[in-house]
Amino acid sequence: MNLISFARRHRRKLVAIAAVTVVAGATGAAMGSFLRLDLPDVRALEDYTPPIMSRVLARDDAVIDTFAEQRRILIDYRDIPPTFRDALIATEDSEFLDHPGIDVRGIARAAWTDLRELRFAEGSSTLTMQLARELFLHRQKTVQRKLQEAVLAIEIERHYTKEEILAFYANQVYMGHGRYGLEAASRHYFGKPARELTLAESATIAGLIQRPEALSPYKRPDRALRRRNHVLSRMVVEGLLDPEVAEAAAASPIELAGDDRQRASAPYFVEDVRRWLKAKYGDGSVYQEGLEVHTTLDPELQAIANEAVDRGLRQLDRRQGWRGAPGRLAEGEDPATIVLDDWSRPPAVGRISEGVVMSVDDGSARVRVAEITGELDREDIAWTRRKKVSAVVSPGDVVQVRLMSIDADTGVADLELEQEPAVEASLVALDPATGEVLALVGGFDFERSEFNRATQARRQTGSAFKPLVFAAALAEGWTLADTVLDEPTVFLDPRNPEPYQPENYGHKYYGRVTLRRGLEKSANIATVRLLNQIGFAGTIDLSRRLGITSELRAYPSLGLGAFEISLLELTAAYATFANGGVHVAPHRVREVRDHRGDSLLHVEPAVQDAVRPEVAYLMNRSLSGVITDGTGRAAACVDRQLAG
Repeated sequence: MNLISFARRHRRKLVAIAAVTVVAGATGAAMGSFLRLDLPDVRALEDYTPPIMSRVLARDDAVIDTFAEQRRILIDYRDIPPTFRDALIATEDSEFLDHPGIDVRGIARAAWTDLRELRFAEGSSTLTMQLARELFLHRQKTVQRKLQEAVLAIEIERHYTKEEILAFYANQVYMGHGRYGLEAASRHYFGKPARELTLAESATIAGLIQRPEALSPYKRPDRALRRRNHVLSRMVVEGLLDPEVAEAAAASPIELAGDDRQRASAPYFVEDVRRWLKAKYGDGSVYQEGLEVHTTLDPELQAIANEAVDRGLRQLDRRQGWRGAPGRLAEGEDPATIVLDDWSRPPAVGRISEGVVMSVDDGSARVRVAEITGELDREDIAWTRRKKVSAVVSPGDVVQVRLMSIDADTGVADLELEQEPAVEASLVALDPATGEVLALVGGFDFERSEFNRATQARRQTGSAFKPLVFAAALAEGWTLADTVLDEPTVFLDPRNPEPYQPENYGHKYYGRVTLRRGLEKSANIATVRLLNQIGFAGTIDLSRRLGITSELRAYPSLGLGAFEISLLELTAAYATFANGGVHVAPHRVREVRDHRGDSLLHVEPAVQDAVRPEVAYLMNRSLSGVITDGTGRAAACVDRQLAG
């Protein structure tokens, strides 16, 4: 039978098939056109620029904080470790290297399950489809979205290599705790770049993608461990890992770097940097463009500064007496089972934690801190000046305690009662030669008060201003051997009808004293007399050259620090003497780079000659005498050359 005869005999069937084919083709084309309506051009990935977090680095390049809408650090494909790539493919898309963007068998299997259960019970998204959804679509489960997802995935596969797609995915995917992408997750969970991840660490992070918050090793370590081991077993099933290697990795614990939200060591310093960056570059650059900010902060010195302020304030506060327990459990709460928010960090020796008082008698109190129990005896509460422990705390009280020691075998702790200081303090440490702020503490607790008392507060400086008066005298030709009278005096000022009559501390007067002796003894009358003799203008002018910009007025009380300036200004003024008379403007930022590492700004601080070198030398010698022979003798125990 020839072709013409066959066509005549089956003409009706052929016409029907042709009609069905045309209709199907037209329907497919219409559906394709419909699905492409309002879909983005995937070639936009060529300019892939997701929000990137800006990082604030200390002088040793350690990250001290980040600013971000999405905490993300971009990496190249070459920086993705093979262990993570294999873990990701085994867990999320085992056919990734072979499919064209969609997994037909997976779609058919998921469709059958969804049809059988009459709901979206099973997903079938490839890595490429997940990427398309994250970048271009919403997350709501609808048939239209799934079809659009597939169309975009095919388009992405047409335009980009598997390596490029994997890099896009590794930079885009959410990993929990506000971290997006592999690199940010690696640094958050394990404190290292992604390229240094071990097999077990790679499997842990790959396992998070399914449910990042629910599987967080910080929040749910047991779930995270089971999920990691599931990922390892999937790698074995897919032939990407030897069973022996997987077994060894599964036996290892998850060792985390520690939640970096608990490691903020310089919040006041970082907040100053953030404000400076916002003023210079704007919110968009700070929160989205991945700036790399190299600062002057010395982490070791900052830790010492934090401890010094904390210890000093607590010692001062203890002298004010015990104010009572800061909190109590609510009625009906059991001290034996309650979990306090403060216990999210594990107890450690030296750390101050909240504790719940379990029981009390006159001689001791039993206190629970998380899973640890300790005792407070009379010696541990001696600073309260109460003889009975029961007069200080009661069962159900929530108090602060310092863990002095912990018995590893019994879990019993030696405790000491603490209380949060009601007062505040600030501290600044500068490098006199460079003006770099090495450490800065703006208050007792940034969460309690964000007001920065080192830079924002203006306070009367008191006797700390006196050296500026003496320096002004030396700058005008006086010598340290010149004398001034120190005796009770009433100072009259034609601009002020009220007479000014300061007194020396303890009503002790020294008669006629040399300038050096008057400075060492911090003699009030000698200082004001000297100020009157040299004039207000010279002292104010010198103060300006030393970097003090706050308002200063020509009154006798100027010499005794009656006018308010910031701690940073005062510290920079003293640093000028230490720097041989050269004032270097204090600054916190050394350099700003973009996310590619290209330099945007290299900070050059303002420098000026404030006083002659010989004046600075004489001031340093005099201020050293304050430590050895004057009012600062308590500091002489420090085995360093000091002036103050």
